Amino acid sequence: MSFHLMAFYGSVPTGAVYSKVPALQSVWETIQNNNLVVSAVNQIIGAYAYGPNMVRAQLQSPSLQSPGYPDIQPVAAAAPVAGGVPPWHNYIADPLALKTNEQLSAYAINGGTAAENELVALLLADKPPQPKTGRIITLRLTGAATLTAGAWTEVPMTFVDNLPVGNYTVVGARFQSAGALLGRVGYPGFGYRPGTVAVQSSAEPDVPGARMGGWGEWFTFNSTVQITAEFLSSSADTAETLFLDVIGPQ
Repeated sequence: MSFHLMAFYGSVPTGAVYSKVPALQSVWETIQNNNLVVSAVNQIIGAYAYGPNMVRAQLQSPSLQSPGYPDIQPVAAAAPVAGGVPPWHNYIADPLALKTNEQLSAYAINGGTAAENELVALLLADKPPQPKTGRIITLRLTGAATLTAGAWTEVPMTFVDNLPVGNYTVVGARFQSAGALLGRVGYPGFGYRPGTVAVQSSAEPDVPGARMGGWGEWFTFNSTVQITAEFLSSSADTAETLFLDVIGPQ
């Protein structure tokens, strides 16, 4: 299967009505009019909304119009903290199906006193994932890129320990940096970037399902390829950590 994490992120004014959250541009998505143009990976299996004063968040597209556009509730009013599980909305049992090439929008209501950046993240798949079992181990990788705040930044990651030669299947991940909001992972030539809500310290919990095979197989890579992570951060971090749950070598 294939799945991909994408984001809407940008400044939203205050007010009691919905304002559009801009779709975040990268080489992996097609964006038109601040909307995502839906690809063949067109089933929403997870969603997350965050903003310091966000009151509501909503998704809109022609396919989602009846009986009413889906709200994302609850929303997160703070980045994940120790002891607080991110309010991830799990649609795996019954995904929100979109049509390829239609446009998908995200909206938010900012209940604060000034404009602020709001985040809506979506995990899309071509079919519902099936949990993966086996001998799963967690490998640590590090990066030292300076992140661009408010944008996806690609970071070459280095394994702390040298890998035995072979193929490895990724079945979960954890992304960490000082201001991280989201993280996704892949390698050159792989066309999707699966990921999840990031953490800002070692004490913060993971999204349920994002680790140890809960969302099935993310992708398989060979020990000779360069693993890259992409971080969306609220600050210009200079140190990144990636934990990969893998089965292998095979």
